Amino acid sequence: MLCKHTLGWKRSSSTRYDWKVKHLAALGFLAGFFDVSGGGGWGPTMTPTFILTGSEPKRAVGTVEFTEPLISLAGVLTFGALMGFGAFPWSVVLPMIVGGVVLTPFAAWLIKCTPRRALGVAIGLWLTTLNVYGLVVAWL
Repeated sequence: MLCKHTLGWKRSSSTRYDWKVKHLAALGFLAGFFDVSGGGGWGPTMTPTFILTGSEPKRAVGTVEFTEPLISLAGVLTFGALMGFGAFPWSVVLPMIVGGVVLTPFAAWLIKCTPRRALGVAIGLWLTTLNVYGLVVAWL
């Protein structure tokens, strides 16, 4: 109910929500802030948002994955300018970059081949698992 009134959701006859552009922009701003300030948040926030607004899960994942490097680049440049690029643990950062570059084509192929319903269920289960794990770790 809070999300419905605060973010401007209007429930239609299907499971699709109609969002106003200004609300999506505000949510994108918050998701980008959470992603850069806490190390995550863009994907878990925006992927279900795109699915709820009627995008196919494949298109939602593709859109989020296309825009996420731009968000990350802005964060890296800002942190690098403020803290200095020497503050980054390059022994950890470089292998992560290489792994991401090598596995991205495989992930895109896997998303393309996965049926829509299975992908939607997998995304929901993965996000739920990550959030439950985060709550357990935070409270223990």
